[in-house]
Amino acid sequence: LIEVAATPAGQIAPRAALMALAARGVTRILCEGGGQLAASLIAETLVDDLASYQAGALIGADGRACLGALGLTALAQAPRLTLREAHALGADRFSLWSFPPLS
Repeated sequence: LIEVAATPAGQIAPRAALMALAARGVTRILCEGGGQLAASLIAETLVDDLASYQAGALIGADGRACLGALGLTALAQAPRLTLREAHALGADRFSLWSFPPLS
């Protein structure tokens, strides 16, 4: 059990959780916890890479969002990623994107 600080909304504070894991030697994680967790990690600049899988199927708003709100007020605020690799997986597609390094 690892105890970490919570956000004002009562959720796990992503930076505190990752710092606690790093203190135990964990330096790489795979986040597959949903759109809100992904958005929290991105908003706090805690993400190095983003792996994306796409299928040739449209489900629209009936599906689940892969990324929660980032709180952007202008398109210029959107993180700009660099495509590192992309592959066809049968009828589907895999893409690996990198976030810009912190300055």
